[in-house]
Amino acid sequence: MTVKPAGISFAAPIELGRVDADAMLTQNAQAPAMKALAARLGVGTTELKDGLLRQTDTILVGTTVVVVMHLPYQEIPADDLLRRQLEFGSGGTVTKIRHVTTKAGPAVRASYVITSGTKTVAGDALMVRTADGIANVSTTAASASRSAAVMTRIIRTIQATR
Repeated sequence: MTVKPAGISFAAPIELGRVDADAMLTQNAQAPAMKALAARLGVGTTELKDGLLRQTDTILVGTTVVVVMHLPYQEIPADDLLRRQLEFGSGGTVTKIRHVTTKAGPAVRASYVITSGTKTVAGDALMVRTADGIANVSTTAASASRSAAVMTRIIRTIQATR
């Protein structure tokens, strides 16, 4: 999977299908597809439409949701700032932050949980510096083990494309 705006490529699980974020933006926030994707991500439909979809380069959906976005930062935020940003942005709780090495360069991986109503989802976010800023790759799944397995595959295969 190559994500040109983010300047990265990685191996994604075959069962994941690509969502057209631009097409989703034309839908009403209460449309069935919008409700389904928001539920999978553990966010509200308005939050999905007005925030996440407008910033996203690629969304892959299957048993896990993978979201890729390019951030206009020059450096990966320090751990405490990254924790605050992730918790504020998602309303979730960061459970672990660790530094990892990838083929694209040094990266930071944060694991988190988000509870929305009665539903809890687990996720992992990977921040890696690229030629044009920071690529943020996030995985979200019903279980922490599923999210972690997909993120581990991404970490092993992520590469810079420029």
